[in-house]
Amino acid sequence: MKRVLILGSTGSIGTQALEVIGAADGLQVAGLSADSSWERVLAQARDHGVPAVALADPDSAERASAAWGGQVLAGEDGIRDLILASKPDLVLNAVVGAAGLGPTIVALTEGIDLALANKESLVVGGELVMALAEATGAQILPAANSVDV
Repeated sequence: MKRVLILGSTGSIGTQALEVIGAADGLQVAGLSADSSWERVLAQARDHGVPAVALADPDSAERASAAWGGQVLAGEDGIRDLILASKPDLVLNAVVGAAGLGPTIVALTEGIDLALANKESLVVGGELVMALAEATGAQILPAANSVDV
């Protein structure tokens, strides 16, 4: 069973990935993150049996914690901690904008394969991102092709 962590699960790429994973044998959702759409990410977590989520917006994380019995992590540190704690085989980074660079660096530093739908990670930190992948042996895959991994 391949465990996939979806960062940016409430956006169009994240929701499509959840549909693919839900229909595929051999894939399991390891965790979910969103910016501030706490109600939607909690619904996704319930649907996919995910024990932990992270929300970049601390106020949204607080609301989610009050509404759900699972683990809710907050802020950029929470997203980093989710990557480390969920032990995924693949991280799908569909975070919007430059905010996606931090999670890209964490995943690659840990040697976790990365399905990248966040072009800013390469635009802003391309040299570092590629060096990390080479140093750890982690693969960087275009998100469109990563469902076969």
